[in-house]
Amino acid sequence: MTGREVERLVARTWLRDGEILTDHVEGNVRGLMHATEVPYSIQLIEPDFLPWDLFVDTAGANRIVHGVEKNRWRQPVAYYLYREHPGDSAVSALSLDLASLDRIPASRITHLKLTKRLHQTRGISILHGVIFRADDLQDIDRSERMAVRVASALTAVITKDDNVEELGETIDTEIGDRSWYFQPGMVADNLRPGEDVRVIGSDRPNANLIDFRADQIRAIASRTGTKYSSVSKRFDKAYSAQRQELVESEPGYERVRGPFYERWAGEIWRRHLLSAVTAGVLRIPQVVDPRTVFDVGIRRGGGIPWIDPLKEIEADVMAIDNQLSSRREIIRKRGLDPEQVDAEIEADPVKPQKPAPAATAASGAA
Repeated sequence: MTGREVERLVARTWLRDGEILTDHVEGNVRGLMHATEVPYSIQLIEPDFLPWDLFVDTAGANRIVHGVEKNRWRQPVAYYLYREHPGDSAVSALSLDLASLDRIPASRITHLKLTKRLHQTRGISILHGVIFRADDLQDIDRSERMAVRVASALTAVITKDDNVEELGETIDTEIGDRSWYFQPGMVADNLRPGEDVRVIGSDRPNANLIDFRADQIRAIASRTGTKYSSVSKRFDKAYSAQRQELVESEPGYERVRGPFYERWAGEIWRRHLLSAVTAGVLRIPQVVDPRTVFDVGIRRGGGIPWIDPLKEIEADVMAIDNQLSSRREIIRKRGLDPEQVDAEIEADPVKPQKPAPAATAASGAA
């Protein structure tokens, strides 16, 4: 997979399941062919491979909690992993015997997890606080769709007057097929004396469903730190309201963006660079301080999307002119590389023409 595909799947698994494990395979390993000159690969491991119900507490030895071996300082020492996925149909039963599990040293594993308290061994899903609400909302949608399908099947009944005998008619009690297929312009001309046709009405679709679903989605977005507009795909609010929503939701995205790049992507960068230097693929120039080689500069991700491009650009230009921000910072905020942007501008044959400064009233009078 490409780097973008890996990041997408890792982020999806991490947020959905609450954790993901990455095995850093460094050096020459039998049976493994590295995809590049650098002898380094990563193996992405779903949390299902780490047995949740594996507990071993032996006096005087390391404890195993939720499949993670820890020392007396609660530091992870090793991870015990299934050799096959427990949900694989080809696997009849998986034993929790330690001999049937692979023990991977913790020095090889990056355990990216979402935690809510100290001393937490395993991660929890970002949906843990709204999973029941989302499940109920799905059931309501399913029920409403079924109700609309029933309501769309137009149904009519034939009613009989109780006083039909007083009108000199007899009630025919013979049971027969009185079904009709409705057609445009159809006339019901085969009714018997005392009979009438009544259409069964329906109150579907529910007129209050949209507001109810909107409130539930707002609650889901609030608990997960996401934007209601993005979850519901409704962008019908005013600029100020959308901007306020964007500002309030950005810390929620930053809370997950920071650990993702610092703990996972940053660790991959450092190990990949170390493997390249160790294998002789990359040589550090003498003018470079070796202590700064493994420093990782994390970009801000995809950047804050624009609501009104003109207002956003004017605000950025004003911040640069008043030295409240740098041009490179603005470019990084949009998720771009300043060096690449400068190179593209330099290579562009069409140079932007800066407008001449407007004459002030004082200079015009002079």
